[in-house]
Amino acid sequence: MFSRFERAARDMQNYRHDYPVSLTHTHTLFICHDLYLLPGVYITDIHEKWYGDYERLEYVHTYIQWLFPLQEPGVNYEASTLTKEEITDFLNHSIAKENLLKSYKLMLDFYGIVLCDEKTGEVRRAEHWEERFHNLNSHTHNNLRITRILKCLGTLGYPHYQAPLVHFFLEETLVNRQLPNIRDSVLSYFLFAVLDKTQRRNLIRYAYLNYEPKDEFVWCPKKIQKLWSMQSKAAKEEAADSLGSQKDTLISDSEAQEEENLSADESCNSAESHEDEETFSHNED
Repeated sequence: MFSRFERAARDMQNYRHDYPVSLTHTHTLFICHDLYLLPGVYITDIHEKWYGDYERLEYVHTYIQWLFPLQEPGVNYEASTLTKEEITDFLNHSIAKENLLKSYKLMLDFYGIVLCDEKTGEVRRAEHWEERFHNLNSHTHNNLRITRILKCLGTLGYPHYQAPLVHFFLEETLVNRQLPNIRDSVLSYFLFAVLDKTQRRNLIRYAYLNYEPKDEFVWCPKKIQKLWSMQSKAAKEEAADSLGSQKDTLISDSEAQEEENLSADESCNSAESHEDEETFSHNED
């Protein structure tokens, strides 16, 4: 487990530091120019004709490098790596950014997820999530695809989309106990693709607090884990004390109300008794 995490850590650190080792680039006929991918294939064709075609999206393995290009080589030798110039060109090209968003929605739907807020990047389960989760859990090569998607979002103008997607997968794997076959990739790769350091640290904390057994958690130093455990324990104790105080207050208020009601009843009974005595005296007369 730890040796695998070390390899993942080196890969993700290289990505977060913008690939300090230079690569030899060839010019990429990129989607921000004429939207042309391969002979006879346009990006609009994929967006319009492949949406919901889950068999094609699952078993064709070359399109993902075109839709989500990176500064590192992939298995598709025809999809060259991104250059710095192309990244700059992309970020200044509104159509290219719109196409990346469409590609993201296409793949989210494939995984049983829906983008519910384009501004924040918040995602949730789609209506057909069970079927798509089953496919994702049984075809783990998609873990590599999701890692690529996360990296591409960070490089090409959508870094704020990274944390919501990673949080979604952490919640599904660690809290809801879904997707067991992708859990290690979520922790070793997805999590460390997040460029924002504060968001990444918050996600690691969330992962640790929901991970069992905690003594097998290898994704941050033990001293940090100890600190988070202490903070979590203190927060729970404070919440329990606050709840206890609220209950005491409610009991005190209830007791005071009961005393007030009892006093009112006694006054009423006393008045009724006095009235009965007067009536009885009048009748006696």
